[in-house]
Amino acid sequence: MIEIGDELGSNYTGGIETIQAKYPSIEAMNRPIPSGAEFNMELLITPDKTGPFVIYVKNVAIPHISDDSHYPRQGIVDHQNEFVQKFTIEVNP
Repeated sequence: MIEIGDELGSNYTGGIETIQAKYPSIEAMNRPIPSGAEFNMELLITPDKTGPFVIYVKNVAIPHISDDSHYPRQGIVDHQNEFVQKFTIEVNP
């Protein structure tokens, strides 16, 4: 679990450039990854209040050698200055 203020890599530099986390996040990794392998992650998240709950998702391959090394390749940029896909879930009371 990454907490606010923790040091994180940024700008797809593999930790050479860093920032302090502005919000909590979860990071998972598996190295080395054999060619053609598939990996999945399942999370159970229980929001503590009603209303919109936003999740940002990204995938970064290391070493990051080109724009093909991350998904998404454009759009919203997170606090690490890396592209993310945004999902919003409406939490009901």
